[in-house]
Amino acid sequence: VAGEIKCAKETFEVEPPPSQANICVCQVQKRRITQAIRTQDYNIGVMPNNHVRLTFQTPCFKANPKERHKATYPYVWHPAQASEYGCADRACMLQAKEEELVCLDFQGKAQSIDKMSGGYTGTTYSFSKSGTYRNMGGVAIGLGRTKKEAGMVAAILQQDQILSRVSVSSVFESVSYNAIYDMFMYSSVSFGLMPTGKLNKEVKTVAFALNTFSPGAMSSAESVRIWTWFCFAFFIIAALVTFVVWIRAVYTQYRITKALRRRWYLTFPDFIADDWWNIVDTAIVALDIAVISQLCSMMLLDSTVSVKDGVGSWTNSFSFVPIV
Repeated sequence: VAGEIKCAKETFEVEPPPSQANICVCQVQKRRITQAIRTQDYNIGVMPNNHVRLTFQTPCFKANPKERHKATYPYVWHPAQASEYGCADRACMLQAKEEELVCLDFQGKAQSIDKMSGGYTGTTYSFSKSGTYRNMGGVAIGLGRTKKEAGMVAAILQQDQILSRVSVSSVFESVSYNAIYDMFMYSSVSFGLMPTGKLNKEVKTVAFALNTFSPGAMSSAESVRIWTWFCFAFFIIAALVTFVVWIRAVYTQYRITKALRRRWYLTFPDFIADDWWNIVDTAIVALDIAVISQLCSMMLLDSTVSVKDGVGSWTNSFSFVPIV
């Protein structure tokens, strides 16, 4: 699906509804049509319902057991949940739920992990494991498909003080597709409050090619991709030859070590001591294996093997599915 994605504004006889604002109709190689959010000239949101997902977690407080600090700090973060790493990358709410902790909020009121109500709007926020950041559990909030819808949700969260006082961590995620580079981009922005009061911030962006070795949208995209496959195959052959030569050299050293009546586990130290360039050879073999395994793991995502269809994977057979 290298590159040929065309977008045009959908026409309405009347003013488009909020859910359809800033939506473009995309045609992928003139085969399938889907709707997506256009964030920049060539970046397209591909999630069907929510372009951005928010997952937040609430802390679990308990009464301060220390008499000396009770007057100043009547409630403390539960030690079973508190960590020096915060909750942005930890399943704090899920842990509290599994351990059946009795939780209080920051004001000392009893707090349910399963459900909570917004203090101003009365909105019910429910805990779930699936559909959250890395399925670690928390409260998942969809920010909608348009800027207007995101603003409405953000206003509710602000009125309920979810991000300022209620939550201890929040993670925003989005997935977009770039037609020029033929790549998916997954981005996450996380905020985690530490027990000391420090706020940790982290931004992660991962680029994932739609088609293996795709160079993006260019006239010679297919020929470049075939040439890259050929180079990758040649690289695998060269790596196998290097690996076989390295194994033979190690085996030769093993025979020499045995002939000298030394222990077998001294083979590799003798191999390195015999010629320091063997360190370079060992590093090259290790890096070759790492590169090939990393690329193959990407190529074989959700892979299937059958006699009729052969070897297939999500990476090499992905296509846009139309939204009905």
